[in-house]
Amino acid sequence: SQSYAEILFRDDSRLHLDENAQALIRKMRMNLLENTGEAKVSLIKGDVLALLSGGKKEEKFQLDIPGVKTKINSQHFWVGRDKQGTRFANYDGELEISASGSKVILAKNQGTIIQKDQKPLLPQNLFPSPRLLNPENNDEKFNVNTPFTWEKVKGADHYLLEFARNTSFAKVIKSEEIRNTIGMFPKQLGNGTFYWRVRAVSSNRLPGQP
Repeated sequence: SQSYAEILFRDDSRLHLDENAQALIRKMRMNLLENTGEAKVSLIKGDVLALLSGGKKEEKFQLDIPGVKTKINSQHFWVGRDKQGTRFANYDGELEISASGSKVILAKNQGTIIQKDQKPLLPQNLFPSPRLLNPENNDEKFNVNTPFTWEKVKGADHYLLEFARNTSFAKVIKSEEIRNTIGMFPKQLGNGTFYWRVRAVSSNRLPGQP
């Protein structure tokens, strides 16, 4: 409950797994003479956010999903898998997705859904980033009962409020679904400098840009 895990690869690519996610590393191969590498990860269930370095063309990353084929030309994308099917949200580059003899290509800020044993739906545009209102950048707060607010995104079903201790959000230390446009600071985080971001999520559970 409210847990996460990260897989860090040698080229600094990361996979962030949310609670109840299950992934299997099927291949981890390195060629020290040619300085190349290859990784293949299978997503069994749950939500995974990929942050790929894209530094070397020789570093190959494959995401294996039962019944779905992917061709990755993106450094930042999200995948969610459950009993009903698989959802993709792409935030950079392109994702080529094939299932049941049909193929779609997701451009930047597009998503799709593949219901079990069916073809991918046509790409849909993801919600834009909500504009953050309060607290403002570099604010110092001494009260844990601090509200965080942002502007409403038209059509959004709910929002995902996330906290981290660094700007890259490589490690999200708290994530919470919010139905309105105000959330409270998590009291259990203690003192320090924190960064926050918000995603607007559609009714079919595709998260937009943070």
